[in-house]
Amino acid sequence: MPQSVKIIVILILGVAALWDGFTTVYGTAKIFGVKIVFSDAPPLTLDDQSTPERAEPTGERKFFVLFASVLFGALILGLIISSGLIFTGPNKWLKFLCGLAIAYDLLTAFIGNLDLIYYGHVVGFLGWLVLLGLTLFMSGSSVILALLSKRTRLKVLSKLAV
Repeated sequence: MPQSVKIIVILILGVAALWDGFTTVYGTAKIFGVKIVFSDAPPLTLDDQSTPERAEPTGERKFFVLFASVLFGALILGLIISSGLIFTGPNKWLKFLCGLAIAYDLLTAFIGNLDLIYYGHVVGFLGWLVLLGLTLFMSGSSVILALLSKRTRLKVLSKLAV
């Protein structure tokens, strides 16, 4: 495969890995009850000052949940990018942690894709299949990106490659 085609594929995989990272952060924040993009709660008026049940966190808690979600997303991405090296090594504890990271990434990416793509709509059978395929390919893009960048010897990504 020509070098220019490899670079284009790596760029596409890079965009997919960024989307995976965003959906991981989004899904983590949603698990903690913080909505980044959509808000289900109607705006409060001056007459209604009562706090509804399961209200979205505000202020400092929202900041810390978003900060923890971004930090956790970076940690998950680091483990997934290093998964080839981890799974070929002897440390069983790291293999277990990497497996958990991949499972968590799949869960949060699925939650993020579901909410961002099908927000407020009923998902049919084909929609669930497309959503599952999208989640699998987006989550796998980080590993594929690391492997391809090592093979093409890109200086920017070669330090991340497994």
